[in-house]
Amino acid sequence: KNDFIEHLEDCNQYLEELVQNKVISLDDYYEHYINEINDVEIIEHVGNKIMRIYNEIVTNPFTMLDAFLTKEFILANVFIQLVNTHDNLYMLKDVPSRELFNLSIIYKCLVKNNDEGIESFLIRNSTLEEAGLTEEEVYKAGLTNTKEYFPIVCKTMRDMVEDIIEDVDGLIENSPMYVITNKQKNFGANALIYPEYFEKLSSIVEDNLIIFPSSIHELIILPASLTSIKEANIMLNSINPQIDAEDYLGNRAFYYDRENKELKIT
Repeated sequence: KNDFIEHLEDCNQYLEELVQNKVISLDDYYEHYINEINDVEIIEHVGNKIMRIYNEIVTNPFTMLDAFLTKEFILANVFIQLVNTHDNLYMLKDVPSRELFNLSIIYKCLVKNNDEGIESFLIRNSTLEEAGLTEEEVYKAGLTNTKEYFPIVCKTMRDMVEDIIEDVDGLIENSPMYVITNKQKNFGANALIYPEYFEKLSSIVEDNLIIFPSSIHELIILPASLTSIKEANIMLNSINPQIDAEDYLGNRAFYYDRENKELKIT
């Protein structure tokens, strides 16, 4: 999927963005592509459809600029996403960001967020220049917007599994694990930016916390007294091969020190 998307983005850095007030979502096109990989007509159809939309952007570029690249729109809709720094060095050259341990904070602008899904575009250095914004401005706005648009939720592992499978008896017992994500189950690992959530959870379990960055969409939490840091990192690295490359976040667990109210990387 990454190779497919990279080829499309070579056409124009804004290919995944906007036309006639909508985002070009590559997900549906990719499904056609992967499901009909041996059907040349399908591949040509997908490519032609995307190029038609691209051409509409080129012939009417100000639709995108006027509607979505204004300072007001970006500040009202920017949100934060965490990515693994090492695996995104090339992308980070072109986007505003700041470090958080071994991760990087990047910024996206929300265009749609409803029951049908989420659509957004990546904020690049050129986006800030065009809108007359600084990284500090989008960071402050992103901190506020992310909590509002993607409210964080914390559930026990059992509750999370029950959301998917009705009868979990025998499948999972009284697990001491917790899962932090958000209502949409997208970019839930952003909770790492807000240590107050770990302060609340550590108070509930009356223990320090070990935090597994299982993907960009969620964090798995375990009371620290139940395992060692060494074992935690072994567990995390056993999980990582099962994670899609695009959702991978990191291979080192975090530790929340309840007494000092401090988040650390192990």
